[in-house]
Amino acid sequence: MESKIFVIHRSEIIRRGLLAILRNYFSVEFIQLGTLKELKFFEQLEKCNIVVFLEYFDSLDQSILYKLQKNNTLRTIGICDKHIESNNVLGFSQCINLNDQAKEIASLVSTFFNQPDHSKISKHEGEDLSRREKDVLQLVALGNTNQQIADKLFISIHTVISHRKNITEKLGIKSISGLTVYAIINKLIDTESIDLEELI
Repeated sequence: MESKIFVIHRSEIIRRGLLAILRNYFSVEFIQLGTLKELKFFEQLEKCNIVVFLEYFDSLDQSILYKLQKNNTLRTIGICDKHIESNNVLGFSQCINLNDQAKEIASLVSTFFNQPDHSKISKHEGEDLSRREKDVLQLVALGNTNQQIADKLFISIHTVISHRKNITEKLGIKSISGLTVYAIINKLIDTESIDLEELI
């Protein structure tokens, strides 16, 4: 049975970051959408295992999800920016919080796909970042170039590139948006300090 993961959220940073994390664990088709209405284009899917990560709303239009559920096995996971006491709210199978660790999120999906949590983890994953690597990651997530990072930390560009390579290998995250979400989740940066215009 074919497996697909949809990530539906207004924020491109959250969509891309969550996909970057999930790609480190699963070899399935990934689709990102800005709104639930765009899911209508996939109503004809049949015999698929589908996980839909969906921005948590106060009210959720279930009709699109019901149509998709008729011919597929479906799990919906709400993306929340605050703690939700009950997972089974508003028709969601479960909810995740933006502060949840990558492995916690992957664990929810792996039980559904019947895959072990370690299905595609990088050999370096779980290694702690050094203090300097965290400094570099913070500046990368805030949209700084290699030259700007070198200037701010008083190191060479070559050293910045070396740190970035180590960060990517340790975390298994290659995209800047994925690194930004990692930095937010692990409280290395404050979301209010991000200049969204620079990241787009």
